[in-house]
Amino acid sequence: MEGCFVVRDGNSATVIWGYMYKKGWQPDVISYNIMLSGLCMCGRVGHAIEFFDDARSHGIAPTVVTWDILVRAVVNC
Repeated sequence: MEGCFVVRDGNSATVIWGYMYKKGWQPDVISYNIMLSGLCMCGRVGHAIEFFDDARSHGIAPTVVTWDILVRAVVNC
């Protein structure tokens, strides 16, 4: 997923996320942070906030890194 974001391909990263999730993979806070950071980097802050909400609904507690990603994204909008 991170490689997709390096080339600004947020759509492919989201497809990979969905595929992995369907296969039973359980993401952790690091995986969510990669998605959050990448989506913000691609200018998809709204989508990143949806991922943040999804993480919390699955019991993934945000870290300082998570908050830093989101605050920087909102400030830079």
